[in-house]
Amino acid sequence: MKRTTVFGLLLFCLTCVLTAGEVVIPKLSCAGKPGSVLNAAVPWQSGFTITGNPAKKPAADTKVKLFHDGMFLYAGMEMSEPRMDKLVAKESNSHVNAVWRNDSVEINLDSAGKAQQLAKIIVDCRGTVCDYFGLDDNLGKDSYALGNDWKSHTKVISVSRKKESWCLELAIPLGILYDGNQRIGKAPVCHLNIGRNRCAENELSDLYPMTVQNHGAARLFPAMKFDQLNAGTFAWEIAGMGVKAAKNTSGQKVARTACQVVNRTGRFRNCSIRLSYVDAKGNLLGTRKNMKPALPGKLASVQVDIPLKGNPDILRGKLLAEVCDGSGNLLCSSQLPQELEWQALAFRMITPWYRNNIYATMPAVNKIEAELLAKEGLDTPMTVTLTGPDGFRLEQKIASLAAVNKITFPFVNAKDGDYFLKADKVSVKIRKLPYRKGEVWLDRDGVVYLDGREYFPIGGYGGGCKGDFIHTTAIWNSIESFKKAYDSYRKNGWKMSLYPYLDETPGKVHFGTAGRQKSRMTPEQKERMRQLVEVASKDPVTFAYYLADEPEGFGMNEEWFEDALAYIRELDPYHPATITNYGMEGQRRYYRGCDILFSDCYPDYYENNITGFGHRFNYDSAVHSGKLRPTWQMVQTFDWGRTHVSGAPGRAPSYDEIREQVLSAILGNAKAIMFYCTYNWGRFTYDMQIGTDAVIDETTALSSLLVRPTQYDIAVPASLQKSILAGSKIGKNGSRAILVINLGDTPQKVTLTLKNGKLPAQLRVGGEGRTVSVVNNQITDTLQPHTPVIYLTQDAPADGIDLTATRKKIAELEASRVKKGNLAYFGPTSCYWLNETKKNHWKAGAPKVTASSENYPLSPLQYTPLFIADGIRRNGSHDMMVWNPAPTDKAPWVEVEFPKTETVGRSVLYSQPGISAPQTGSIQIPDGSGWKEIARFDGVRENEITVTFPPVQTRKIRIQFLRDSSHAVKSQVEWELYAK
Repeated sequence: MKRTTVFGLLLFCLTCVLTAGEVVIPKLSCAGKPGSVLNAAVPWQSGFTITGNPAKKPAADTKVKLFHDGMFLYAGMEMSEPRMDKLVAKESNSHVNAVWRNDSVEINLDSAGKAQQLAKIIVDCRGTVCDYFGLDDNLGKDSYALGNDWKSHTKVISVSRKKESWCLELAIPLGILYDGNQRIGKAPVCHLNIGRNRCAENELSDLYPMTVQNHGAARLFPAMKFDQLNAGTFAWEIAGMGVKAAKNTSGQKVARTACQVVNRTGRFRNCSIRLSYVDAKGNLLGTRKNMKPALPGKLASVQVDIPLKGNPDILRGKLLAEVCDGSGNLLCSSQLPQELEWQALAFRMITPWYRNNIYATMPAVNKIEAELLAKEGLDTPMTVTLTGPDGFRLEQKIASLAAVNKITFPFVNAKDGDYFLKADKVSVKIRKLPYRKGEVWLDRDGVVYLDGREYFPIGGYGGGCKGDFIHTTAIWNSIESFKKAYDSYRKNGWKMSLYPYLDETPGKVHFGTAGRQKSRMTPEQKERMRQLVEVASKDPVTFAYYLADEPEGFGMNEEWFEDALAYIRELDPYHPATITNYGMEGQRRYYRGCDILFSDCYPDYYENNITGFGHRFNYDSAVHSGKLRPTWQMVQTFDWGRTHVSGAPGRAPSYDEIREQVLSAILGNAKAIMFYCTYNWGRFTYDMQIGTDAVIDETTALSSLLVRPTQYDIAVPASLQKSILAGSKIGKNGSRAILVINLGDTPQKVTLTLKNGKLPAQLRVGGEGRTVSVVNNQITDTLQPHTPVIYLTQDAPADGIDLTATRKKIAELEASRVKKGNLAYFGPTSCYWLNETKKNHWKAGAPKVTASSENYPLSPLQYTPLFIADGIRRNGSHDMMVWNPAPTDKAPWVEVEFPKTETVGRSVLYSQPGISAPQTGSIQIPDGSGWKEIARFDGVRENEITVTFPPVQTRKIRIQFLRDSSHAVKSQVEWELYAK
């Protein structure tokens, strides 16, 4: 349902006027005492509707008053309850898990208005408040990965019960709408919904109609406008947040926190800066506040130690920084996920640099190098030893322990085996490994080596494109099925990234979501992983292990992955383990559980030049993850099919946008690229079908340069630095590639300057068949929007790409969809229209395609009969852009209804190549209440079946397929209809 339709259903009172999808929240003084909200001089809002069914009213109504006083959003609520004896108000030691099971209300807030994050404040009929906050879980189901390590500071003014209702009065700080980083001093962008959980009849309802079974579908929330709000009150900036593990003078473990606050209000203010540390379960472990005078535009710095409860060695949690006024009212807040680790002594390995392993195909390692880091026991002597096979033993004595102590041991011609670097109680195992075919290791820059040769992994999720690197999330149900699959992968020449999970009932018993929410691997999990890895590790098809696909979206436990990584490193030291995350918070949370962060970064494209996360997303994500672990990236080469919060339909990326994603990630130092999802959702446009392979050809040809570390040595004019990315890749022979990307929506003429070194007089422009002149170490060029440019020195590899020819080929193929005279053409089959037609919402002026049944190769949300009217007549034999009837359909048919009566005299039916079964069908038009045959084809084996017949005039026409023991209904790719 479109937003205008959803909002058109609402009934609003005088004080909350809905205009253009916006709810106006009036301003009113409030004493903040019991009764002051419920009795405020604003009319009640009612009209709650059933969650997921806005046409239905709940059995018990709810009334709400909403207003603000400039500092708080006040909510007064009266919940009608004719069965007060059934009110559920259970107490629990863990209100986090119980509060939503009680009769309760939910305040759902999207403080950014982009449907990418959700804050949820649940208050039950006992007055218990529970806060949740999370990001979109990337599943496309209006759901969020919520955690309760966030504080809204909602005040319960009163909670009361009447004979047939119960009431709440709440004060929610408006400061939670400001994160101290964006929209400083501007009106808040807040979208909101209030939901009710009623236990007497298990009834869920909403103030603003939700068309899905979810109070928190943020894309459906109306925007809130706070009338007469002085946004300057909240004009505070939070910067420089940091936290590290330390011990105070008493030896107590503390979180040493710091932040900087900038007063942007334009006048002198006193403020209270509150720093708190909460664990992953939302428990407040410690807090400190500090009053600061803040001059306009000046930094106010705070550094405090927060004593922590208990005596933890490792603690995962968040630093919360909150700015309050002199009365303690919240003005803004920010949060930083940060793990704290207290370790008096630790080794930091320098050589070997990857997994503490030395591989046979590595350059000779002639010494072991490390740093011994000491936080305690300074100025004391220490002996460091290196021991190994056959009595190998070396010592290094440190007369006086410093904070950083360099350790070096000779290692020339050392035998294969396990070595141990030890100091006091700290030990590191170093492995010198014998050769194994297909061994994988990374150099100091994160570049991948396969069997000792530099390798740039690039390919498609599940295949479907030119690259040889694929991965799968299959949980194997037997070793035999695993071996059978690997035989197929081997024939295709693929290198596999695979789930190392063996489970007789896939996804449910040992390695499903619940199985990876534990804090440690179970013995049963270890045994199953051992059985699979012992086989996979010896097969050269294996390239990497894929431990999780977006675990943050499923609440999986990061400690489980750390345990799994340690175990799989023991089982197979030859292949890395990866984890995929869809956001930077997930990267911070899970990086310790993998060798490589394999981020999936989907800008999420919509019509009208809208993106969900911005064109810079791939670059920023690669840079961020690369600071934690070597980084690979999965990019968007599929049509997501979402609808933007503005109502804009989703679309697929263009060829240039695919290049933009890939080269942005590489500029951010990603060392491998995978395309999602090329084998099905990546077939909807020729930009994806043709463009993906062209990008693979280009990056593969230049891979020896593109894998090099990015040198940020290209100066961009200050006014363009937010919209233009630039950097150099310098090859081993001194050749150079300069990557420049205009992320903006308009062309930019720009002068780029090399900061260090000397450029030649001319540079080649990759794929464009032209050169640019260099004057005074500067390049001046016009950059087209979302069209990366690669400037190459003459000694750089040739890319062999013709960008213009690729774009022309794509344009010609897209144009070929429209065949002159074809009456059955619907138009390009975007995922948006596949979803909309499933809901019987058809494009104006387009023919309507219906079928007796369908078999869902992609998603039950998508309407597959539309594929036979999308203009694509030839697909690969593996393709899923086809219509198949359900196997149980004994008399399948497909029908086209024209917008008006048409003359039809010729039918052309295309079926999927590679399928030789004959087809028999009857072409029919309506005849009274039934259908009459006007033409027939019988036992035809061709993939293109043309049938002509005397022209007829009709609004509807169908093919009735005849199925028996010798005739099968093949996968139908396209159906064209002509006048003659």
